[in-house]
Amino acid sequence: MMRSSFHRDRWIALQRCRLFAGVMIVVILGLAPLLSPRATAQTNTWWDTNGNTAGAGTTPIGTWDTNGNNKVWNTDSGGVGSSSTLKAWVNGNNALFSAGTDATNPFTVTVSGAVTVNNITFEEGTPTIAGTTLTLTGTSASTSTITTNSSGTISAPLAGSGINLTKAGTATLTFSGSSANTYSGGTTVNAGELDLNKTAGINAIAGNLTIGDGTGGSGADVVKLLTANQIVNSSTVTINSTGKLDLNNNAETIDGLSGVTGSLATLGSGTLTVGANNGTANFVGVISGTGGLTKTGSGTQTLSGANTFSGATTVNAGTLKTTAANALGGTSGVTVNNNGSLMLSANNTINDAATMTLNGNVTTSNPATKNLVVTGSEGSSTDTSATAGLGSLTLQSRSTLDFMQSVNTIVFGQTAGVAFVDSGAFKLDIYNYIGDSTPTGNFDHLVFQQDMSTLTGDFEFWNGSSFIDATAVQLGASSFWEIVPLEPVPEPGTWVAAALSLLTIAFSQQRRFARAIKRVG
Repeated sequence: MMRSSFHRDRWIALQRCRLFAGVMIVVILGLAPLLSPRATAQTNTWWDTNGNTAGAGTTPIGTWDTNGNNKVWNTDSGGVGSSSTLKAWVNGNNALFSAGTDATNPFTVTVSGAVTVNNITFEEGTPTIAGTTLTLTGTSASTSTITTNSSGTISAPLAGSGINLTKAGTATLTFSGSSANTYSGGTTVNAGELDLNKTAGINAIAGNLTIGDGTGGSGADVVKLLTANQIVNSSTVTINSTGKLDLNNNAETIDGLSGVTGSLATLGSGTLTVGANNGTANFVGVISGTGGLTKTGSGTQTLSGANTFSGATTVNAGTLKTTAANALGGTSGVTVNNNGSLMLSANNTINDAATMTLNGNVTTSNPATKNLVVTGSEGSSTDTSATAGLGSLTLQSRSTLDFMQSVNTIVFGQTAGVAFVDSGAFKLDIYNYIGDSTPTGNFDHLVFQQDMSTLTGDFEFWNGSSFIDATAVQLGASSFWEIVPLEPVPEPGTWVAAALSLLTIAFSQQRRFARAIKRVG
């Protein structure tokens, strides 16, 4: 009996636990929508300043706040409804400007106090949202959407922790004002144009930027600068096949520039600086305009398309890598400074008339960063009538040229005139060169269309442990001269083989010595 009673009591306790667990599950599921900060349904409310009369008024100016007596929002899209449809603003709702179809004039809505909004739609007229900070709630996937069926401006600063912003609609949205937007997610422009017109140096874009959704044709989706430096320096800008970044003659600094075939970056006369946050990116599209490109930061920016911009190219830090013909096809000149590296990884990547200035400020032998790295060819050492190559080379300090263990050619002065300028008796240190004093065969080639016989002291070749002096050899009866080492430079692989041989010999001698000691003992 005692055992039977024990089992009965245990069974009753188990059933009570199961019942309690079931009740708790029901309670939790019932409370979840209330506990979640983003679970509440967002109501579409239309801006309406003329009460129950249809529409919103032709110029519906007013204040956007949470004052319960300020009933300027209507749940009826036509602005008709009744007194029950006119509401004060409820934070987190969707705002549409405006009710009806009569708000055809420009009008300003002034944000006051702590106002939050999910999505914004401009339906008619040319509204401007001004005033204090407007906080985005991004209820759907932490994303708020601004749709411009008519053009509009937001000068109030936009905030929102972790919130992404998507621009939709074919009309133009303008960000203006003197206070930065601080919403910390990314910005995506899927349609129309986003104009950035905040005070120069004030961030309109606070995070990464994506331009284009891949539909609508080339250049259908645009981000245009109306003043300089509108994008945070740490931003990675990604341009899809229908996207275009238009600097519109303004300067801008970003991190990486990424883009696929068909993507566009238009400089006007402005300069685009990339790599500010040490990022690495690849741009396959086209950079155009009369402006220039500057590389900064320790990362690598790759250009894999044929670009036409005609301004200067400057590499201040990190690596600028070209992997397509004419990647720098329009640039007027390239300057590589002491922490920078230009890597030419395809044939004929630079404008034939472009000048090159090396300012490596090198203080040690075989530094990790080489200023000019050649893994393709710029010009021909055998066809001296060819026009492919570069303009002049200027040394502004001791600098480096690296042939990267492959057979390549670089020709300076193909456009005739002065091919080499040494502004202060500086050296060009040449690494990974394969060849000897005879400029024939399957060797690397450094060629100038200028008599170099008195300038050979400006060049030296690294042989793995020390430098070899240079000499100059005229190529036939032409005006082209090639810089070559006074003695053969072994291939880099030879250094490895020699080192392995020495190690083998040393190891063998060590074993013999050990055996001899053992015999003596």
